[in-house]
Amino acid sequence: MSTRSYIAMKTGENTYRAVYCHYDGYLEYNGKMLLEHYNTQERVEKLLDLGCISSLHEKLEPEAGSHHCFDTPDKDVTVFYGRDRGEKGQEALVCTEKQLKDPRSWINFIYVFDNGTWYFSEIEHNGFSEFQPLAPAIQKINEKEKRK
Repeated sequence: MSTRSYIAMKTGENTYRAVYCHYDGYLEYNGKMLLEHYNTQERVEKLLDLGCISSLHEKLEPEAGSHHCFDTPDKDVTVFYGRDRGEKGQEALVCTEKQLKDPRSWINFIYVFDNGTWYFSEIEHNGFSEFQPLAPAIQKINEKEKRK
């Protein structure tokens, strides 16, 4: 079973550029990955430029000469539906917050990069939570893991 997420960048007052990510959308994985490896405007833009994602990893591009593809991905390289599987229509979408938080979307988490800071929202029993800073949530997770 997958934990679906949207990864987005705020581009205006109520405008976002977003891609779908199929796997590992929970804070402990995608949240950490975004905070640690996609923490600049340029890096987030490159991620969104490649479109919808099957699985997020620390690298965007495979090594030169690699045979990276959807079925045989390189270690630590993000897998995209368009580039790596040849699917059409996988480009980032421009949308509003209301569209991102549509409870009919089957999305579990939403990550938004806004002015150099990551925020997240998660689905709850009555819809999505308000956006909150991602860094403190990841810090709590890291502290909990250290105590184990």
